[in-house]
Amino acid sequence: MSKELLNNLIETTIREGASDLHLLVGRHPMIRVAGALIPFVKKALLTASDLSSFTEEILSPNDRKLFLQNKELDFSYNFRDEARFRCNAYFEKGNSAIALRLIPRKVPTLEELNLPRALEQFTKKRQGFFLVVGPMGHGKSTTLASLINIINSTRSEHILTIEDPIEYMYEEKLSVIDQREVRIVRQENRCLGLLQHVAQPGAGEGAFQRHRDLARFQHAERGNNGGRPALKEHPHRLLAFAAKRQQGVRDAVGCLIQLHVGQRMGAALDGQP
Repeated sequence: MSKELLNNLIETTIREGASDLHLLVGRHPMIRVAGALIPFVKKALLTASDLSSFTEEILSPNDRKLFLQNKELDFSYNFRDEARFRCNAYFEKGNSAIALRLIPRKVPTLEELNLPRALEQFTKKRQGFFLVVGPMGHGKSTTLASLINIINSTRSEHILTIEDPIEYMYEEKLSVIDQREVRIVRQENRCLGLLQHVAQPGAGEGAFQRHRDLARFQHAERGNNGGRPALKEHPHRLLAFAAKRQQGVRDAVGCLIQLHVGQRMGAALDGQP
C-alpha cells in the first residue's frame, strides 16, 4: 500500500509540474508549485510506517545502512526511467522524512535560466577556477550543468564530474563525460583521490566539483587540477577556512579565479520562482 502511495505521489508531482515533494510523519504529503507549498489535504496524514516503507523503496540496502548510521543522506532516485529526483532523507523529531526535488531530464540552457549570455564566454577558457556560490536550492548545480553542456556541444573534451549525488544526466555530444558519485559520509578519501586523479595527464580537461565541506575545497584549492578548468559549486565561500588562513587562501585562489558567480533565486514579475 505504501509503495502504491509513493508512486501515486511521485506521479502527481510530475503531472502538476511541481519542483519538490515533501514527506514527513504526522503531516499531509506536500508538493511545491511555483514556490508555494501545497498539501494534499485529501490524503491521510503520513505515519512512521509510511516513511519507513518509503525509505525501503527508494534506498538501496547499503544506503539504508548509511542513512540509519548518519541520520541523513543525499541521494538520487530514478522513477521508472520517467523522472529523476535529487533526494534528502533525514530524521525529524525522531522520525524519518524525505524531500525529493525533480531534476529536469533536459539540461536547461542559459536562456531558459534567464542567465546572461556573457557566461558562455567563460566556457572557452582553458584553465582557472569558475566558482558558483549561493544558498542551497538556488540553482547552482543547474547553472554549472548548463555551462558543462555548452562545452559538451562545442568542444571535444574529456569532462570529469565529481558529484554528491549525480544529478543531471548528460547526452554526450562532442565531449566524453565521466560522472563520478562520491558520498561525503563514507568516501572522503576517495573524493580527494579523484581530485588528485584529475591532475594527471589525460584524466580530464574539465572538472565539475561540488564542495560542501572544507576538506574538499582545501584540496581543490591546491594546484587547480593541474591547470585544467574547474567548474565549482560551494555554498560557504572562503569563510569555511580558519581566520588565520583566509588571507592566504584569498591570495592563492584569487590568482586562479576566472569567474565568481553569486546566485540567489527571486520571484519573477508573474510570481513564478
